[in-house]
Amino acid sequence: MLLNVHVGGQWRHGETPEEKSRLISEVFGILEEKGSGGPDWRPGEIAWFSFSEQPYGADSWPDNCLAVSVNASSGYGGLVWFFNGGKSGRKGGVYDRTWVSDNPAPPDFDPRVVSDPGHPLFHDPASTLPVAQVRRAVEEYGHNGTGDRPECIGWIGGGMSGQRDDREPVIDTVEEPEIDWDSIH
Repeated sequence: MLLNVHVGGQWRHGETPEEKSRLISEVFGILEEKGSGGPDWRPGEIAWFSFSEQPYGADSWPDNCLAVSVNASSGYGGLVWFFNGGKSGRKGGVYDRTWVSDNPAPPDFDPRVVSDPGHPLFHDPASTLPVAQVRRAVEEYGHNGTGDRPECIGWIGGGMSGQRDDREPVIDTVEEPEIDWDSIH
């Protein structure tokens, strides 16, 4: 299986164990550079890891995804894993929801790990892990080559935005207004 990574607006790919290892190192370098602030402050960058038979590009999107972000300044990162199921047919259990990394002993400060750079939103501190643990989870994902959720860390149900199901939402969703279309002339 081919490891696909979308980071910095580009797709990157690795097929052999050596290419996958090199790609993971390259991506962590990008994440650490773009997630640590600086003169052109930005909230951070997310890398989207996935597996497929063929390379993904601008016209396609994977059915499995591990979203990874790190903040080099704080030394923490966070992960979101989900599976669309469509192409592979895997359903049930872990495949039916989105999962967010879970830290049973979270830091006593907010490590500011971006979960959605466009909003921006940040992972709850209880969803952040030391960068070494985040990297171990990504390496497990890369080594297994199935797109399945890494097992070396804990997970909790959540959303693609990085929000946890066991916390109040930090953003509200917009409800569709009820419109009486017949009354509009």
